[in-house]
Amino acid sequence: MKKNLKTTIETYDEIAHHYKQKTKNLELVEEIKKFKKFLPESSKVLDAGCGWGRDSKILSKTSKVIGIDLSEKLLDLARAYAPDAKFQIGNISKTTFKDESFHGIWSNDTLIHLDRKDILPTLKEFHRLLKKNGILYISVKEGVGEGYEEEEMSNYKPRFYTWFKQDEIVLYFKKAGFRIIETEVFYEKKKIGLKRNLGIITCFVEKI
Repeated sequence: MKKNLKTTIETYDEIAHHYKQKTKNLELVEEIKKFKKFLPESSKVLDAGCGWGRDSKILSKTSKVIGIDLSEKLLDLARAYAPDAKFQIGNISKTTFKDESFHGIWSNDTLIHLDRKDILPTLKEFHRLLKKNGILYISVKEGVGEGYEEEEMSNYKPRFYTWFKQDEIVLYFKKAGFRIIETEVFYEKKKIGLKRNLGIITCFVEKI
C-alpha cells in the first residue's frame, strides 16, 4: 500500500468511532435520491470507499449493495450498522470483481485520499466494473494541490487529501470513457451545516 494511503487508513482505523459520530448526519439525501433514479430494478451497487456504512444502508433498501474499504475498523462498524449490505476489505483502485459487475458505483469522498496519479487508473477501474450505461457518482473536494490535513473530523490525526477543480475532474472522467450527466459544486456550510465551508464537487457520469 502506498505511503499516503497507508497513513490515511491507519488514521481511519484509529478514529473509526469518532468519525462515525462526526459524519452520521451528513448523508447527501438529494444526491442519493438522484443516484437511485438512474438504477434499474434489482440493481447491484458498489459503495466504493464505504466507510462505516452510512450510505450503504440507505442504498441497500432498494439495491443489492457491496461496500469495500481499506479500514478494517470502519468495516466492522459497517457490518453492524447496515446488515442488509455486504462488506469486504478492498482497494477501489484495483478490485477483484469481474467486468461489468455493477449497475451503479457510489463513491462519496473517496478519491480525495488517492495520489493524483492514481485518479485516472481508478476511474478506468470503475469503468471496467460498470455495465454498459451504468452510473457512477463521485464527490471530491474543490481546491488545488495535495497534502495532509489534521482537523476536528479526524480527531486531529493526519489524512492525505487531493483537491480538484471542476474542469479537471471532468477531464479525468472523459479520459476514462464516461459521459458527463451533470456536475455541481456546493459548499458545506450551507448544504450540510458544517463550520468549515469547503466546496464539494459532485458528479454523475455514465459509462459509454
